[in-house]
Amino acid sequence: MERNVELLEKTMQHIMDHPEDHNQAAYFTECGTPSCFAGWAIHLSGRTAKHEAWPTTSLMSCWEEGNCWEEGLSAPGMFAAKLLGLDVSDAALLFNAVNTRETLALMVKDLVNGDDLKPPQYPTYREALARMGAES
Repeated sequence: MERNVELLEKTMQHIMDHPEDHNQAAYFTECGTPSCFAGWAIHLSGRTAKHEAWPTTSLMSCWEEGNCWEEGLSAPGMFAAKLLGLDVSDAALLFNAVNTRETLALMVKDLVNGDDLKPPQYPTYREALARMGAES
């Protein structure tokens, strides 16, 4: 699968330029605007949900009905991964709710350079791993 470098960079730049619109813990806000990296990637690609009533229809009911998104991919993360040209493991790491903007920027840089994502090298993951070790 070929990575969509243009969309990766465009999404990251938007998040850096508009930090007030970024919440990595949610694909979309309650009013339907994009929020996390995956949500912004979908939006900035020009793609939309199939439902005409969306975003007035709740996202959960859209998922329950299935095929909310173009091309039949029912989960936003799956759809964003396909648009960005990411495999499942890279998408899971990039879309993780613990990622800060700074961590996302490091990850996007690696993806654009053709590198694999390595969680321990990113600050947010080192901190999370340290907290888990301290709690055990």
